[in-house]
This record gives sequence, structure tokens and C-alpha cells, in this order.
Amino acid sequence: MVDAACITPAHVQRAQQVHGITLLGPIVADHSRQAQSGEGFGKSAFAIDWDLRQATCPRGKTSSQPGTLPINGHE
Repeated sequence: MVDAACITPAHVQRAQQVHGITLLGPIVADHSRQAQSGEGFGKSAFAIDWDLRQATCPRGKTSSQPGTLPINGHE
């Protein structure tokens, strides 16, 4: 278990790949404009299927292509 500073995509991925462990910690608050204003959809409104690498929006539409987001050299 770690604090919020260690729950980043890069840390989670590295912990799994290099050390074979799963990091557990608090979810970082969504500070996006949409979440703060109450207009549109914040990150928490989307359901993520990590196995299929798909996201489903609040209206039920599923992402058409699996995608990756490179962060600091990691996907």
C-alpha cells in the first residue's frame, strides 16, 4: 500500500512489470475542468475495461479502438 504520490500510471505499471506486485493506494481526485464545473463528464464517469483496453462513456458508447497513452516513456 502506498500514498497518492505513488499511484501514477508509470509507477503502477513498473511495479507490476519489474517487481510483480500490485500497488494499492487512494484514487487521486479529478481536477479536470469538467469535473470541477459539473458540466460534461469527468474521468470517473467512464467505465474502463482494462482487459479489453476499452472505455465506455456515460451514454453507453464504447471506444472503437484500443489505445495507449504514453506517459514518461511508458504506455
